[in-house]
Amino acid sequence: MIFTIAFSQEPSAFNSGGSLDAKSEAKLMNEKLFNLSTKIDTLDESQEGLKSVFEGQIQRIQEVTNKIHTMQSENNAAMANIRNHVDSNFALQNENIENLKKSITALSEILAKNNTQLKEEIQSLKDEIYDLIPQQTAKQKQLLATKNNQKDSNPIQKAEKQVIQEDKQNENIANLDSKKDLKQPILEDKQDNNSKQDDNGENVNTDKERKAENELVAKNEQESPKEENKETQDTQKAKALEELKNKELALVFKEAEEYLNAKDYELANEYLQFAVKGHYKPARGNYLLGEIAFTQKRYQDAIYYYKVSATRYDKADYIPNLMLNSAKSFIEIKEKDNAKRFLDTLIELYPETKEAEESKKILLNL
Repeated sequence: MIFTIAFSQEPSAFNSGGSLDAKSEAKLMNEKLFNLSTKIDTLDESQEGLKSVFEGQIQRIQEVTNKIHTMQSENNAAMANIRNHVDSNFALQNENIENLKKSITALSEILAKNNTQLKEEIQSLKDEIYDLIPQQTAKQKQLLATKNNQKDSNPIQKAEKQVIQEDKQNENIANLDSKKDLKQPILEDKQDNNSKQDDNGENVNTDKERKAENELVAKNEQESPKEENKETQDTQKAKALEELKNKELALVFKEAEEYLNAKDYELANEYLQFAVKGHYKPARGNYLLGEIAFTQKRYQDAIYYYKVSATRYDKADYIPNLMLNSAKSFIEIKEKDNAKRFLDTLIELYPETKEAEESKKILLNL
């Protein structure tokens, strides 16, 4: 190619129509060859530079590709771990749900059995009460007849009866001193009359008898304000229960919890019963009714309320305590097998709770 280019050049203007000598022509050829060689070297260098750039780009692409593959591998491993963790959690949750369902089923069976036993015991008690009523009526009639026969023969009892009647007539008098002043003359008159009625002319009312009469008067005076206070409290409670009809159920439930915290179990029970019948928070309401019954040692009632609460909502935060008190109630009514079943279930489902720790201690003593 070089020789083709060299020999294809046109003749110089200074040598047109003629030919160069051999020396000049060789010199020209050398210059052309040198120029061509220089261009070739330049092209080689450029090619080497391009080759280096190309190889650098390929190396970078390869590194990026390797990083992508590494990240994909790590992501796949992480996704696999996450998938395994999720599957494990789902399996654990399903197992817990199954265990809870079994516990609820067992609780329902136990409570159904207890309800049947409770109904039988109630019926038995009713029968016993019906059998005792005629006996008690006969005894009361006999005592009444005995008292009527003795009322005229015993001057002390007669005086006591008259004093009690006078107390009832004067129970609305606020000033106890004035009440005492009213009764003293009456007692003195009675003592004089009883002294005159003695057949032998002797004084029947001895110092001991007068002391007994005075003690009776003092006792009646002390009990009178207590009875009035009790009547006032009963009136207030009756008024509070009457006002329930005009209150919202949320307010009734709140006041019930306040009465429960104040240990006024009677009003708390009435308020909770009213709220539960209105279908307001039946799960927690029955749980609190169970707590009241448990505190008052009405263990059969406590078991019933706990069962209703658990069937209404079995994921409440008070479920461990509900199960623990259910077990304690079974222990109190001598059903240790049911109690053990509840304690074992509580330890299995709620192993980290304080109720589980207490359950372990109870099991050691069963």
